[in-house]
Amino acid sequence: MSYLKITNYLRVLLKEGRKWEFSDLLDQNSPATDKQIRNYSWIKRSILLIPTILICLFLKKGIDKDAVGYAIAALSIFIGLFSSLIITIYGRFLAIPKLSEKATQSQEIEDKKIKNFIRQFTFITGKNLLVSTILIALMLLILVFPDYMSLDAYSLKFVDSTQQIDFQSSLLALNTLVATALRIFIIYLGFAFFLSLLYSLGALFAFLKREYK
Repeated sequence: MSYLKITNYLRVLLKEGRKWEFSDLLDQNSPATDKQIRNYSWIKRSILLIPTILICLFLKKGIDKDAVGYAIAALSIFIGLFSSLIITIYGRFLAIPKLSEKATQSQEIEDKKIKNFIRQFTFITGKNLLVSTILIALMLLILVFPDYMSLDAYSLKFVDSTQQIDFQSSLLALNTLVATALRIFIIYLGFAFFLSLLYSLGALFAFLKREYK
């Protein structure tokens, strides 16, 4: 079934988005290796986990429903706006004239840089569109299951003996841990989205700066 290929498409998008996110377009002679990209990715995740955990410790009962509604609206606007922008940028890519056989080396380098800027913006923004879509789906859980998603992890207590463990307390502990894990994941994706958004905007304005010369 063609629908089963969606995992392959998403894998390619995430791989290319991560590759271009950690590629220095100004250093054409030293592209990042796969090992370096993995290391940069782990460093980024470690840095994002610190504010994520701090916020989760502060938000004992999760994210406010009103804030979730505003966030979903903002992400929806982002998806529509940047989807159109990707199409526009792709049109600009197709409009780039092919170099003649007599093109100089400087012209070839310039052509490559422009195309790489467009590729960078497209794949990083495409990855961010996927992240924003996942964020909307996860935040909808807060609106659909507000009681479940607002379980307080601080209410959990360690038992003194196994006799205090029963089905209800075990189920409550499991539900609270799942809700807390989802909370952490949502906030982490939010930080990752914002960081990638800044990177996308940086790539876009770097490209426009070259175009305005």
